[in-house]
Amino acid sequence: MHIGITEELFATERLLPGTKPAYADLVPRFKGGSTPDDDVPPTSLIRQILTESREHLLATISRFGDNDLGTIHEFFKDRKMSLLDVLHIIAWHEPHHQGQG
Repeated sequence: MHIGITEELFATERLLPGTKPAYADLVPRFKGGSTPDDDVPPTSLIRQILTESREHLLATISRFGDNDLGTIHEFFKDRKMSLLDVLHIIAWHEPHHQGQG
């Protein structure tokens, strides 16, 4: 769920300021820095969130072109991270967690 929610946050408010993420009830439970709880969602919901949030992320990323890679979006200004840096993190995020298992 953390991977799906994180991708949803990148697809919305982090790269498209003013947009709200879907799954507002799940965001606090599974975003970065959240504390795991014992209420494990059903597998069908996990698959749904992973599928839908990846679709949202791909739709957002498709808005950008090569000329945008150096852009620093508002959410990342304090970290001085360009869109290219953000794309590297997104690509690294899922395998990082898969390696934790």
